[in-house]
Amino acid sequence: MLLWALLLTLISQGAGAGAWDDPVCTEGVVSVTRGAPAEMTCNISNPFLHVSVCLRAPGRGDCQRRGDCRLVFTQAAPGCSSWDGWRLCVEGPSARMVTEEARASQAGEYQWTLVGGQTEQLCTTLNVSEPPEQPSTPPWGTQDPRPAQDPRPAQDLHSAQDPPPGRLHVALILVPVLLLCILALGGLPFWRRNLGRPTHVQFP
Repeated sequence: MLLWALLLTLISQGAGAGAWDDPVCTEGVVSVTRGAPAEMTCNISNPFLHVSVCLRAPGRGDCQRRGDCRLVFTQAAPGCSSWDGWRLCVEGPSARMVTEEARASQAGEYQWTLVGGQTEQLCTTLNVSEPPEQPSTPPWGTQDPRPAQDPRPAQDLHSAQDPPPGRLHVALILVPVLLLCILALGGLPFWRRNLGRPTHVQFP
């Protein structure tokens, strides 16, 4: 009986080791602008034993071929490592590779070699484009963007608050003349009254 139990355990372990990985990875093309984050992931049904990632320049033919591929990571699971702006973390059946700021030198075809229950090779292409150019002038034109409380120029503001120098001189001349005229008109009746009185001459 004990022998049968041991045999069944060995058979179940062997069946588990030979289970298909069924990898699910980031496929096709990942497109980001320069300086933006980028991410690639791979997940399988069995725990990872080893993960390798190499980079081939874009437009170099079939990603599955072995030559012309620069090694980026080779890592036994589990663990994390960083290189050339990338960080790869492998834990259980999951592998994740991220970069916080994509660079033009990171663009190309990434070939993943996944070792779990089997060995699989999968490819993902990263495109890194330049960010859109910012307008060199503000949308409202080339005028000075400083806020203005009054659209009139500074000299117009002064002219609205203070009279011009010529008017000030005229006002300084007219005010005394008007005062003299008022005083003269007010004193004219007294002058006429005194003019009509006889002059008294006293003799010694």
